[in-house]
Amino acid sequence: ISIPLPGFTLLAWFWAIGAPVVVLGVYYAKIRPASLRAGFGARLGLLCGLAIFFAMSAVEAGGLVLQRFVFHNAAQIDNALAAMFAQVRTQIQEQGGPSQAPVLAWLNIPEDRLGVLLLMSTIVLVIYLGLSALGGAFAALLRARSETK
Repeated sequence: ISIPLPGFTLLAWFWAIGAPVVVLGVYYAKIRPASLRAGFGARLGLLCGLAIFFAMSAVEAGGLVLQRFVFHNAAQIDNALAAMFAQVRTQIQEQGGPSQAPVLAWLNIPEDRLGVLLLMSTIVLVIYLGLSALGGAFAALLRARSETK
């Protein structure tokens, strides 16, 4: 959906941020546990964040497959990646100078570029899981406070 409607991506990220709160509310409405604790909310938020991250990754991968093989926009994808690595190359050259030649040579190897992309994806996963766990814990604390009043 985000290929023809780029604004949909922002809406999807808003849903991804608010989903742990919604999941905790639905769980609480259906199950009604005796007490709701922040630790349980954090675990539920973590599980929700993991599911959403992998679902969004699958959708993104499917979109890239569609762009490359159905819409034949391979050049656009390759140009975006080349521009990103060119920016990384110039930043390394500006900061380290000629002593960074091995790192610059390392950026020319396709397998190493894939490793950098996977590392970036892992960093996003860790940040998102942390945010979703915090969101779940916060929602559990708010729900528990409303029950005590």
